[in-house]
This record gives sequence, structure tokens and C-alpha cells, in this order.
Amino acid sequence: MSDRSLSLLFLGNSNSSRTILAEALLRRYGEGGHFRAFSAGIQPEREIHPIALELIQGAGLPTEGLYCKELGEFTRLGAPRIDGIISLHDSEVGEICPLWPGRPPTAQWHIANPARVGGSRVEQLAAFKRVLRHLENRVRLLICLRFEALERLILRGENSASDKLGA
Repeated sequence: MSDRSLSLLFLGNSNSSRTILAEALLRRYGEGGHFRAFSAGIQPEREIHPIALELIQGAGLPTEGLYCKELGEFTRLGAPRIDGIISLHDSEVGEICPLWPGRPPTAQWHIANPARVGGSRVEQLAAFKRVLRHLENRVRLLICLRFEALERLILRGENSASDKLGA
């Protein structure tokens, strides 16, 4: 078994809800093993969505170092190595799938943006909880994959990793 860890970046548009939730989940479930979690956005918000932060804290997920980050933080000299990208977007409402320079293996998780849900606070909270459960299921499946096979896939730089990383 490898002692190497794989760094995964959850990439979205605003990096204020879905990607932040996914980063916190992978930190909780995967960082003790073979994964390092990061998130970024193409056009990040200034702050984490308050409902996302409330759910993260309420679930006891790690919050240290969580903030809305711009993709450029991961492309400059000295940035953490990124082995794979998981793009989070909602193609049903026309969100563009963010692209990453250098073309590491990329998976696409089509997940509705709970920050776009209108209505009452109860309705908004319910949307965020659905997304959190969906992401938790996907992250748990991802970390259950045979690490050696996933590592070989990423080290080969296969761009057809979407189905394999997509859990």
C-alpha cells in the first residue's frame, strides 16, 4: 500500500456552499487516510454561505482553514499539488463546468446549488441538508475505492477519470 496521499480539489463557480461542504466532508472522512481536501471557485464569493457554515459546524466537520478561495491560489508557484479535480456544478440551470489548467483527471458531480433556492429559511435549510447528504454519500463512496487503483489512475493522468472518480 502506498504512503502517498492524493490531493483533490473541489472546483465550483463561487466556492461558498457545495465545494466548501465537500472539502469539509473529505477532510473529515478522508484526510486521516490517503486524501487531502481543497476547494476553490472561478469567481469566489467573499464569505462562506451562512447556511453552509451552520451545517458544517452543526455536523462537527472541520472548519479550520475553510474560506472562499479563487482557483489562482492553486495555480501559482508554491501552491499545493493537485492530483485530481471534482467539478461541482448544476448543468440543468446552465452553470458552466469550471476548467482547470494542466488537465489533471477531472470528475463532474452535477449537484444543484442550494444557495439558489429561494423561499423560506426552512426551505433553504432543507435544500442545503439534501446537498450535504448527497455530498456525504459521494465522498464516502470515493474514499472506499481501492486507493492503489485510484492512485494509478491519477498518476497516469487519465482524463477519462470522470466515471471512476465520480463515485
